[in-house]
Amino acid sequence: MLAKLFKFEMKITSRTFLKSYIIMFGVTILSSIMFGFEFYLAGGILVGLMAGVIAATCIAAIVVVVQRYYKNLFGDSGYLMMTIPVKSNQIIISKLLSAMIWIICSIIVSIMCFMLLGFSAIGYKEIISELPEIVGAFNRGFKFLYNEIGIWYILLFIVISIFSLMMDIMKIYCACSVSQLKPFSQFRIPASIVSYFVFGAIEKSFNLLMNKFVIKNGYRVLVTALTK
Repeated sequence: MLAKLFKFEMKITSRTFLKSYIIMFGVTILSSIMFGFEFYLAGGILVGLMAGVIAATCIAAIVVVVQRYYKNLFGDSGYLMMTIPVKSNQIIISKLLSAMIWIICSIIVSIMCFMLLGFSAIGYKEIISELPEIVGAFNRGFKFLYNEIGIWYILLFIVISIFSLMMDIMKIYCACSVSQLKPFSQFRIPASIVSYFVFGAIEKSFNLLMNKFVIKNGYRVLVTALTK
């Protein structure tokens, strides 16, 4: 049932994000063409438009995360959602996974658009001629990361980044849930915003304490090892 919920969530939210991605790529291609024909004024206007579309997509990602959770669980459709024979944690997980995928996709698409725009500004002929050196630089950089840092640390960084994104989305969900409590019935939106920042402050305080604990004990272990 979780797979069906996830599929439904992706289908509904794709209507917003896929349109934004098509517009982003379309504006990027038009900007590249303008720069290629040296129409710098039109190209600059399109670049500004592309930046606006990217900003709108990022804002839309946050709005969709809040809207899909709030309306489906606490809005008019919440009653129908709760009549489905599934556990509440499955509903939350499906929305969480969908939100994470679309946010990651939005970041990837934005990077791709800026890369295409950068290629057009530099010139595709120059990039093609320098392609062996670019590939070599990427290869050397990967070898440096692999040899000096280690593949496990890179994978750990990726896992921590994904976990951090998941925690940020869960903070939004928790803030929306807290605003449904009876004391906040008259001002749910301000309560949601304040709750989100309170959860963020608690998280930062906990991380600060954990970092101090790890650094302090790590220093003790290091000193003990050196003095033996």
